Amino acid sequence: MVVGTVELQDGEYDYCFADIWIGIEDIEPYFQIKQIGRKFKKTEIDYWIEYAFVIVLSEYIPMEIMEAFCVASGIPIPVDDESALNEQQIRIRKYIKNLLADVEITTPKKIDDILNPKTVLKMINETDIVF
Repeated sequence: MVVGTVELQDGEYDYCFADIWIGIEDIEPYFQIKQIGRKFKKTEIDYWIEYAFVIVLSEYIPMEIMEAFCVASGIPIPVDDESALNEQQIRIRKYIKNLLADVEITTPKKIDDILNPKTVLKMINETDIVF
């Protein structure tokens, strides 16, 4: 990883605390740094307000569950007015849709699991989907 003019090697540092954003509205820089951090296997990386970002992302999960239920049940999906969403909200929604693409919900417990921020963070950490 190159920081400024310095190239860092994996394991050169044991720990990194990433904090380059102002608040939860800065989700894009979080994902940019998260993507860089994926290359580091020997360096532990923590991200400031990461769970707050995960909660923001989790807010979009119930809509995806309802749409999947409608499709599976043959119920018409109400017209979705994305014009009420800003560009970041549209990107978040697309990211969540991609993140959940292979998730199969077969029990009420699975709904509880998928809404748990720890599960969402685990899914984010295990995916190669780019925000």
